[in-house]
Amino acid sequence: MRVALVGGPMYDALYAHLPADVDVVVHADHPTLNRRVGELLAAGERIDVLSTHSKYAPSQSQWLRPLGGLIDTSAMPRRAVELCRWDGRQVCVPRNTDVRVLWWRTDRMDSPPGTWSDVVAGSQRFGFTGRESGLFGLYFELVVGAGGDPATAVYERGPHQTWAAETIRAIAQCAGHDLTAWHYDEVDAALGDGRIDLAAAWPGATGALLASSAGAHLAPARYPAGERAWVSYSGSHAWAIPSTAVDPARSAALITHLLAIGDPVHPVLHPVL
Repeated sequence: MRVALVGGPMYDALYAHLPADVDVVVHADHPTLNRRVGELLAAGERIDVLSTHSKYAPSQSQWLRPLGGLIDTSAMPRRAVELCRWDGRQVCVPRNTDVRVLWWRTDRMDSPPGTWSDVVAGSQRFGFTGRESGLFGLYFELVVGAGGDPATAVYERGPHQTWAAETIRAIAQCAGHDLTAWHYDEVDAALGDGRIDLAAAWPGATGALLASSAGAHLAPARYPAGERAWVSYSGSHAWAIPSTAVDPARSAALITHLLAIGDPVHPVLHPVL
């Protein structure tokens, strides 16, 4: 079996449960994984199982095999399953649902900010993903939270978009000079070693954050609210079967095996949430 996997602390613990005969042909952060997989599949290279995401699968759909009849989704949350559909086809199946959560330093702040305006007004260093999908996610949260239409939030120009861009610029000035190089794992590392005071993180980062040098002073909180709505960028890490897979039934069996394993990298968060 040839598999392509997203890497990082949020995912790697699961891969200890892969069978011994699995050949990992790609293991990288999601943008790197997507680029490499795109190259391999466009060239007709064999990949039997692909680690993807509900937000990425539509752009990969030309290379993905419809999963209807291959994997039973009846016991999965309906909304997560729907997120993994594109153009009437089940192009992937969800492993989990991720919703970003705010983490803050209890020794540096009296309380977490309740709104994005509070974030801008405060002197704390808010870290965020300064490139690619994470930056898109923050912009989307801000635009929709301010009252923008989710369907057209990132394509229109208007007061909500202007406010979102100005907010990102304001909080970036305090975050760090290397912000534009940060992806999700880099944000978590900066929070864990004390370079920033608060940040958004996926549930899968919980264990690493609590085990970090700053872990004793980190606590989760509800995400900052916009003026009109409380919005958190979310989606599902998912599994797909590329059209180049040689034995779709065997690929489906491996995905079913991985889905049946208790989730070792997404621990339950603090009851405050």
